[in-house]
Amino acid sequence: RLDDLLSDGRGDGAVPRRRRRTMWQLSFPADRDVCSRLGRMSPEGLRDEVLRRCGDWHEPFPGMVRSTPTGTVWGTELLDRDPRAFLDHRARLEAHGRLPSRVVLVGDAAHSMTPFKGQGANQALADGPLLASWLGKSKLDSAVRQFMNEMTNRSRVKVLASREAAARLHSPDCWKWMRSQDGPRTEDPTKGCGGGGAVFHGVGKDADLLLETLRRRGIGASLGGALDGSIRAVIEELGIAGGRSHV
Repeated sequence: RLDDLLSDGRGDGAVPRRRRRTMWQLSFPADRDVCSRLGRMSPEGLRDEVLRRCGDWHEPFPGMVRSTPTGTVWGTELLDRDPRAFLDHRARLEAHGRLPSRVVLVGDAAHSMTPFKGQGANQALADGPLLASWLGKSKLDSAVRQFMNEMTNRSRVKVLASREAAARLHSPDCWKWMRSQDGPRTEDPTKGCGGGGAVFHGVGKDADLLLETLRRRGIGASLGGALDGSIRAVIEELGIAGGRSHV
C-alpha cells in the first residue's frame, strides 16, 4: 500500500491533487524452491524482486512499487485445497470401524482457494448458516455428516474454478483467452470460462483501435478518477461500442 498523489497527468495543476491509498499485488507461478527463497526475503528484498520482474513495465507501476513503504510489503504462497479430501478421509475412518471426529472445519480451513474468482470469503460466509441449519434439524453426528457433504459439494466447484482461473491468468495465452471472452455470451457453462463479455465489453474486434487511441492521447492511470469517463468518451467518439468504428 502507499499514499499516492494522483493528478490529471498534465502536470499543470489545473486539477487539484487528491490523496489516495492504493494497494497493489503481483502473483506468478513458482515452484517450492522459489517460494521458499521468497519466503526468507526481507520486505526490501521482496520489493526489489518485484522491480526485477516488472521494472520495465509502464508507469505508474514501477514508481508505485518504489514509493511503497517497505513496512507494508509482504509475500506468501497461494495454495488451494480440494475439500473432497475431508470426505475421503472420513470414508477411510468409517471403513476401519472408527467413528469420525465431531470437529468441523469451515472457511479456508476446509476449502482454501486462490483469489482469482473472488469466492473465498463468500464460501466461508455460507458455511456458518449451513452448519447452523443442519444442527437445528438433525442429531449431531448426522448433522456433521450432512453439513460436510453439502459444504464440500458447493465449495469444491469454486475451488476448482479458481484453480482453473489461476492457471489461465498466469499462462502465456492469458491475453488471447481474455480477448476471446469478449464474444457473444452463452448460457452453456461448458463453453469456456465465463462465457464471454469480460475485457472490453461491447468493443470486441475494435479493442486494438481503442488501445492505440488511448495510448496516442496519453489516457492512462495517471488520470485517476477521471480515467473511466475519458475511456468512455473515446469509445463514444470512435463509435465502436455498438460494433461500428470510424476514425
